[in-house]
Amino acid sequence: MADESHARIESDLRAHISQLTGGRGSVEEGSFARLTGGFDTQVFAFRVSGAESLPSELVLRVFRENEAHRTILESAVHNASADAGHPVPRVFSGFSGERIAGRPFIIMERVKGSTLLQTAANPAAMAEIPKLMGRVHARLHSIDASGLIRALERGGVDTRQLMADNLVGWVAEAVEACGVKEMKPLVEWLQENAPPVPDRLSVCHGDFHPGNMMVEDMRLTGIIDWGNVKFGRPEYDVGVTQMLFTCGPLEATGGVDSEEATRAILEQAAAAYIHFYTEHGPLNEDLAAYYGTLRAAHALVRVMGRGSDAAPRFIAPDGYAWGLPSALRAIRKLIERSAGISISA
Repeated sequence: MADESHARIESDLRAHISQLTGGRGSVEEGSFARLTGGFDTQVFAFRVSGAESLPSELVLRVFRENEAHRTILESAVHNASADAGHPVPRVFSGFSGERIAGRPFIIMERVKGSTLLQTAANPAAMAEIPKLMGRVHARLHSIDASGLIRALERGGVDTRQLMADNLVGWVAEAVEACGVKEMKPLVEWLQENAPPVPDRLSVCHGDFHPGNMMVEDMRLTGIIDWGNVKFGRPEYDVGVTQMLFTCGPLEATGGVDSEEATRAILEQAAAAYIHFYTEHGPLNEDLAAYYGTLRAAHALVRVMGRGSDAAPRFIAPDGYAWGLPSALRAIRKLIERSAGISISA
């Protein structure tokens, strides 16, 4: 089935590139290949020849059928960020309602190098990963968000929907809509401990982890996958990254067989990342922990809401990574540790 799906995607991509370039450009034979990564998208690399309007090395990201809104947002964020000189790949197509294999998509330039996650196979690089992450993340947060916000608004994006602190209200609405009464005490805790609106907004990637950082010889070449971008305190983004480090699913890596030991290693990596972040920028670690709990609540309610008649946006889709058993165990432990609230299955 996967091979058939990939064949259709490649066929539709070839037709799209021909149309996009007025028949002058074409996908080179043998260049279309699936890339690793992408929990909720399919990602492919390919090369184009004969098209002066496009780079030769490109990436195709194919989204779920109901996620056309993400192509609009990601395209606007990528291109506004690239225009501002940030290391973000430019998007060339896919944000005007087109579809490939019946699904929304974007086509963007391919960033040189490999993901920071791929370098983890080299033991010598392991110690450098938290160091590079901390430095790059603090630098990103030092950039005032107002310029990117104005650029997105000029492109028709309602940036009010991208404020990080809105997530508290979203979780409360989802808990009510899904009828997950076990999470109501957590909603109350999140509301009672919510910080005031910040005076200054930072750009928050929303999914900052080694799989979304591109490097070459351990030098940053690009930051990818901006579909979860938010504007808010740096602590929101740091808290999310901490949660990704410490609660990520282990099934795909075989880490479940030694889950306790694997989690201990990831906790150490998260602590090292925080250490190097604070060398380059200020951080309220208690506030970061609050936002990590908020992100965990967002994931948990979507999983616990399965089987309810709530709107699809509140319910985890098939293949949702946070629905895997190892991730759910870690999420529940995080919530109990930070908020003192135990949530049963």
